[in-house]
Amino acid sequence: MSWPLNSGEIISGLGAVIAFCAMIVTLWFARGNLKLQIAATELKYFEDFQRWADQLADALTEAEHLCDLDPKQVVGESFLDRRHRLRITISSMIDRGRWFLPNIVVDDHGADKELGYRGYRHELLDGPVEAYNCLQRLDCQNQENNKSIRNDLTKAKRKFVGQVQKILDPTSRRIFFDRIRDKAALVDQRAAR
Repeated sequence: MSWPLNSGEIISGLGAVIAFCAMIVTLWFARGNLKLQIAATELKYFEDFQRWADQLADALTEAEHLCDLDPKQVVGESFLDRRHRLRITISSMIDRGRWFLPNIVVDDHGADKELGYRGYRHELLDGPVEAYNCLQRLDCQNQENNKSIRNDLTKAKRKFVGQVQKILDPTSRRIFFDRIRDKAALVDQRAAR
């Protein structure tokens, strides 16, 4: 290369610099897009998880309040049928919960069981399993016998709600959305000037 550079060499050099800058900008935007894709995937997971938890909380609440009914005076769906329907719902929701929260120590415990049931279930599912078992004990003839079961169902539901709250972490989510809201308000204020 000789000095001074001719116009072709200068143009080639500028082209290389521009290509390099374009590569840096592309990488920067790709990194940002990857972060957005990861955040969107995480948001979808937690939306699905919350929808599942909402449905299970509804079933647990219905089971809890079933104890308040006098089995002899129930109109429409019988007390026994309601209990059976709730047990089916809660059982299904427990199984679906295993898709979000797989069992742990699957190689050491229950190796003879089906894949989804090997190991120890996640502690979040303990409350719903307890509620499922409580429903079996409900007396379909005498309301008085169901008062202590209602207390057990309340404890099981609260255990579940507490574990869901740990995972969904509503306080951190609120702080995150407060930051987004504050940034949006700042952009609006700047645009209004």
